Amino acid sequence: MMFLIVRVASLALVPAVLVAACGGDSGPTPPATELKVDGTYATNVSVTQSTCPSITVQGNPTTVTHTTGATTLTLTHAGTSYSGTVQRNGAFSTMPKAVTAGAETHTLTIAGTFSRTAINATVTATVQRSGSADCQYTVTWIGPKQGGPNVIPG
Repeated sequence: MMFLIVRVASLALVPAVLVAACGGDSGPTPPATELKVDGTYATNVSVTQSTCPSITVQGNPTTVTHTTGATTLTLTHAGTSYSGTVQRNGAFSTMPKAVTAGAETHTLTIAGTFSRTAINATVTATVQRSGSADCQYTVTWIGPKQGGPNVIPG
């Protein structure tokens, strides 16, 4: 009789243990942990420093191509693409890119940060000129992201 009571008690415990092992509602979905900065940014630009005469800039959308979680990206601004890297905290930089305009070659490098809702960057340019002295200038890019927010895991 005692064996029968122990057996019945242990059979009753098995379903309780199985239910506990399956877990239950885990609550709210945890925040995304993969970096995501792709999209289009309405970029405002302004010259912040220049030793070059007659440098003019104008705002253009900046499109960022980025695969979620990747450390590489491409920024496209005014028809020119710049390859670079991005960190989990949103900091990014591009490789120098030479752009020829007439008798000048502007070598551009971009560095900045993405926030959840914007891009903030500095473009540094070194200009080589035929028949004139080389010069340099810097331009700021600041712009809100169009569409959903970025994911900056930190």
